[in-house]
Amino acid sequence: MQQLVQQLGDQVAGQRLLPTPQAIADSELTFLKMPQARRDTLRGFSRYMQHSKALEDISAWQALKGIPVPGPVSTPVCAA
Repeated sequence: MQQLVQQLGDQVAGQRLLPTPQAIADSELTFLKMPQARRDTLRGFSRYMQHSKALEDISAWQALKGIPVPGPVSTPVCAA
C-alpha cells in the first residue's frame, strides 16, 4: 500500500493521498514486486471500480474475474 501511495497518490498539503482507481488502472505498476498476474488483477479491479455502478455487488466482480461464488464449504469461512 505504501508503494502505491508514494508512486501514484496525489500530494496535498504535504500529505500523500490514496491513489484513485484511475491512477492505478493507468499505471503499469512495475514498481510493485509481485507477479504480473497480480498487477493485472489489481489494474483490472481498479478499472472495474472506476466504472461500477453497484460497488457493493461482489457477485458482479466475481463474474467479471471468473471467481466462483462461495459455495456451502467456503461460505462459513468467508463469513468469519
